Amino acid sequence: MAEDSRAVRCNAWCTLICGALAALLAAYACLEPVTALFVPEVGWFLLVPSLLILLLGLISCVSSGRSKLFQSQLAIFTFLLATLLAAAGVFSFHYVAAASHWVFEGCVMYRTEGIWSKSRIQEKLQVAHEQYEELSCSYKRCRLLNPLTLDLADCGPRARCKGGSRVDRLRFYGWMRHLQVTFHCGGFCRAEVPMFGLTTMEETLHERPACVDSVVDLLQMAGRLLGAVAVLLAVPVGLAALRLACVAAVEEEEESGSETAPLTSRRTMGPRVHADEDSL
Repeated sequence: MAEDSRAVRCNAWCTLICGALAALLAAYACLEPVTALFVPEVGWFLLVPSLLILLLGLISCVSSGRSKLFQSQLAIFTFLLATLLAAAGVFSFHYVAAASHWVFEGCVMYRTEGIWSKSRIQEKLQVAHEQYEELSCSYKRCRLLNPLTLDLADCGPRARCKGGSRVDRLRFYGWMRHLQVTFHCGGFCRAEVPMFGLTTMEETLHERPACVDSVVDLLQMAGRLLGAVAVLLAVPVGLAALRLACVAAVEEEEESGSETAPLTSRRTMGPRVHADEDSL
């Protein structure tokens, strides 16, 4: 029973800790603006097995006194979810790497040929660039009206293209601001003067690298991080599940053996009693 309790506690702690860390990792993938735009599937693929592992961890905390069959089934489900989490990590690594390549190739083809390369994210790239052009137009118009304005966020009602609506209501307004302020980049596919994060007039005279370079670097880093951490977290969960399954199987065999021992002893005692009676 002591080994059984240790195996259950080990499985519970492993699933709770690793499940919580995996859930935080998935939350990062869901909330980071770049990954949420180009690879939103990755966050959900990691989040589902992470939450299920957390749930099994909570079940493990109250399964110490349960039957060995229940613990064996719990170990099997935990091991399957650990395998699913590792598979999600491998998928995330390859899919995010492919997405970073699609982003880079898309901007290169647009700069050289004026068209977007065909890929799964072609429409997202095109929409993002079109809204960036509208933001850039609004920024230039705002600075023509007030040359002392440094940041598009300070333009207020002037933040609109001629005949258009206010650009601070566009979907990619906050997304582009996040890129330029966080990564200190300029245009979307080309090196340009940024629209956000400028503090001095001198900064309006210098171009910064294209934000697509930062997007590609971030996607590559996120793919490696998500894939490696998901696989690393799945390993202790799987090992703890295997240990729980082995301990439950061994103790179940011992219990069944102890139950059959009295029956066999009675059967062996029967012939001896009859032999003693015959001798008398």
